Amino acid sequence: MLTNDPTGASVPNFEVVRFGRDHTQGINANGASAKAEVADNDFAVGKFVEAISKSPIWAHSAIFVIEDDAQNGPDHVDSHRSIGFVISPYIKRGTVSSKFYNTVSFLRNMEMLLNAKPLTQYDAIADYIDAWDTVPNNIATYTAILPLQEIVTESLAPGSLYAKANLKEFNRLMQVAAKMDWADADANDPTVLNDMIWKSVRGLNSKMPAPVVNQMVANLRKKKTEAKAKARVAAGLSTKVAKSRKTDDDD
Repeated sequence: MLTNDPTGASVPNFEVVRFGRDHTQGINANGASAKAEVADNDFAVGKFVEAISKSPIWAHSAIFVIEDDAQNGPDHVDSHRSIGFVISPYIKRGTVSSKFYNTVSFLRNMEMLLNAKPLTQYDAIADYIDAWDTVPNNIATYTAILPLQEIVTESLAPGSLYAKANLKEFNRLMQVAAKMDWADADANDPTVLNDMIWKSVRGLNSKMPAPVVNQMVANLRKKKTEAKAKARVAAGLSTKVAKSRKTDDDD
């Protein structure tokens, strides 16, 4: 598109891009390691930013980067906390914000840039990111950094360095991974997958800390579970609730 129209005039005002492999495949004999897949995903994001920053549309662009979800992973503050990036010549250089933002905060900023009305009450009242500049002072181009070769080519084959530490546990986790559904990003139990990822990175003998969940969120989850159970009883169905594909972004 940019080649056909070097002015960038033919580029849509809004585009959505998704890079896969961000959930990783745990300890799967048929996949790369979690480290390798995360590095691959990060490099893809870097190459995308590099391409935009070296194109005619860079001076008029804003790239919002968020994870699909936080996967209910361990965090010392809250398991729903995740990273987010806003990349633009109009963002003040070196800005690091600890202010509370969420997905709809990003959505509200996109709507403001597009001069579009809020889609729901949630983005209408969401906090907007306050790191914008009035002129594109942060105009420097970006060059993606290639991950270390040993990370990219890291193998999960039995006998790899971290497998030797506890081959029995390694084989057990591989058997669990072999039974998982990798066709869909959110098909697997996030707690089981996170434990597998944690051990593949921190050591097979390590123990993943329990996710810390905000009490308000925990109470909402409890109420939703109880409401579902009551609805099933009212409908004459079994009170047994099947395992869901729940992730934190369902809340």
